[in-house]
Amino acid sequence: MRTNRVLRRAAAALAAVTLLATGCAGSDSGDDEETADGATEVEEAAGDTATEDAAPDADGTEDAPAETGAEEPAAADDSSTADLSGETVTLAVLAALTGPTATVFGEPSEAGARAAIDYLESEGLAAGGVSYELEVRDSAEDPATVVSQARELTNDESLVAILSPSTSESALAMQPVLNEAGVLGFTTAATPELWDNACADCEYPWMFHAYEYGQVTVRPHLEWLVAQADPGTTVALAYPLSGYGESQAEATEAAAEEMGVDLVSMSFQPGAPDLSAQLRQLRQDAGDTDLLLTWAAYGDAVQLVNGLRQIDWTPHVAGPLGMVEAPVLEALGEENLDRLAAGVVPNTMLVDAEGDEPEGLAVEFWTRFAEETGAAQAGTASFVGAAAFDMVLVVNAAIEQAGSTDPAAIREVLDAGLTVDASRGAYEYSADDRLGQEDAADFGMMAAQYSCETGACVAVGTGG
Repeated sequence: MRTNRVLRRAAAALAAVTLLATGCAGSDSGDDEETADGATEVEEAAGDTATEDAAPDADGTEDAPAETGAEEPAAADDSSTADLSGETVTLAVLAALTGPTATVFGEPSEAGARAAIDYLESEGLAAGGVSYELEVRDSAEDPATVVSQARELTNDESLVAILSPSTSESALAMQPVLNEAGVLGFTTAATPELWDNACADCEYPWMFHAYEYGQVTVRPHLEWLVAQADPGTTVALAYPLSGYGESQAEATEAAAEEMGVDLVSMSFQPGAPDLSAQLRQLRQDAGDTDLLLTWAAYGDAVQLVNGLRQIDWTPHVAGPLGMVEAPVLEALGEENLDRLAAGVVPNTMLVDAEGDEPEGLAVEFWTRFAEETGAAQAGTASFVGAAAFDMVLVVNAAIEQAGSTDPAAIREVLDAGLTVDASRGAYEYSADDRLGQEDAADFGMMAAQYSCETGACVAVGTGG
């Protein structure tokens, strides 16, 4: 497999040299792609590019877009006529298909990827006429299983990308395999340990984020909460002591400081059977506030709501999408749903009134996803599925721009700042930034009292 990848990259290098000789391209990155080390090929190319441009800034970040701008029109023209119809692009979904998170992460990710392939092929949009194949493996959200499955998947020389291990532990465990094989990885996992070390010259050069992250997920929650009370009202924060909960709490504290919001926090152990005493103390410490932000979801969210009812505290609550799952809503009670907002939700999947439909690629996704899964309305699962749908579209756009199915060429295009419109909005990566979607203004909160039967949810503050 490694030999074939190197031969493919050598061919890509020869094509680049030919373009250079004819004046159609100005990069010598193809020469670097002749190395056999899949973890460093594009890093070295990026370094040569920065030197070649004689950029005034040391890291080359200002010059990369300018150079790419000179190359991309030629690449786009070539790819629009290039015949890649004899090539197969294999994508893999490696996610939990068994266990408690299967219906929330694994199954929706598979359905989203299948929906994207159906969309591209049925609309004649597969880049260069490539054929897509999807491999699906159960990670069981076990890091050791993730590693063994990823190694097996990378034996396929047509493999371009592995999509969506959903836990931070699984995503981190997979990194050495991606580095060795030179294969792209996309994940919804949110952990600073991963994203602080994901860039072309970093420890995890093949990794890209497929979901919102950090303060993008936090600011809409805080903005909605503070709008529900008098200025200066303290916000109470309750979060589980998990990788997700702690990273979100850290982002919340940073956002609150930037926004000038007073924050009082409480942490709790995941699975704790009774949170009433801790919540009573939190309420007291926060001055009997009417505002609660939580990063609890699913079972922990049920326990949190039960604790709130035990101490007769009915604050406005902002929380993650796992707060609007049926068991949580039942525990909260229908009479309190208008005091709950969940998010974040991409603006492309938010509407002004119940029954309104989304537009554009959000419709293309939802129509196929609902058919694939039988889903009656949008929710956590469909938003995760949309991330997988979008990552297939990102890969397809990069193949078209690169005129190649080689993962190194695809990564180079993404690192150069290619913008891809998809169902959850636009994605743009760079050599230094692999988060993709970083503008909090592109996301909002959904009002829990309305259904999402059209594939879109009602935004808070719109009246429904």
